[in-house]
Amino acid sequence: MDAQAQAEAQGQAWLNAPGGVEQLLDELQAMTWAAWYAWWRGQISQAEAHYRQHVEVRWATAIVAGRHPGVAILPAWHREQLPDYLRRVYFHQDQGVAWDQVPPADEAVEAVMWACSDAANLRFQGIPAPNAPMPAEWFDRQVAEMAEDVALHAGYLRGLVEE
Repeated sequence: MDAQAQAEAQGQAWLNAPGGVEQLLDELQAMTWAAWYAWWRGQISQAEAHYRQHVEVRWATAIVAGRHPGVAILPAWHREQLPDYLRRVYFHQDQGVAWDQVPPADEAVEAVMWACSDAANLRFQGIPAPNAPMPAEWFDRQVAEMAEDVALHAGYLRGLVEE
């Protein structure tokens, strides 16, 4: 049975159209950006920004890991291999994490979601509260860097980065 038929048999909408993973990660970063922007502007507390980011990471993780009841984005055979691949390639090989510090297989997908989400979060952490609007060139640079980060993490989630 192909992946689309398998997802549909389980009552899930199949989202693995070209760019589906990228769209999911774009939304993850956009929601994280919105939460931390609201914190930066003094509209919500830091705890609320963390909570909103946590909710988005858990949502994205559920979809990528195949645990979301209504949405499937990756084929089951790939989801089964993904945690071990992420541990070997993303964490150990490319991030240089020692084996004893690599997240366990059942936490690997969520750890990658946090890394992708934090790319949006950290842009605001070192900036003092605003007294003036953000300069357009700064904002454009942040958006471009977030797009690069989405492409990078999507490559890992699709298994396209070689060992």
